[in-house]
Amino acid sequence: KLVGATWTNISGATSSSYVVSQASVDSMQQYRVIISDSVVGDNYTSDPATVLDFNDPIQVIVKSSNGEIFKNGVISTDLTAHLYQNGEEIDAGGTEYTYTWAKVDKDGGSTSFGTGKTKSVGSADVVARSSFICTVS
Repeated sequence: KLVGATWTNISGATSSSYVVSQASVDSMQQYRVIISDSVVGDNYTSDPATVLDFNDPIQVIVKSSNGEIFKNGVISTDLTAHLYQNGEEIDAGGTEYTYTWAKVDKDGGSTSFGTGKTKSVGSADVVARSSFICTVS
């Protein structure tokens, strides 16, 4: 389970299936599975699965000031989280909620990328491939 910028093991979640309770998803939650192969002696980690709570009326849309795909290590953009409720943008000034960013690298490792409604991303922030996630609370 992704908590902030850290993948956290779920206590007791060791069987072949896991039921996500409504109470454990506040707007959006990401999960991934680690599969242990005792024959080979290796672990495999799945891509993240995102669970959305459609009872929550707030939607987060992240917009880039300079496109979404960057090539040849030339990256310069501002990512801004926009909140919508009932089709209208809320918290345009970024003062009513806390915006926490995480960066997920090409191998699925997640690190904190700071706070704030807008984050600048440059070439030094991306090695090969990265995704940026904004959690709003």
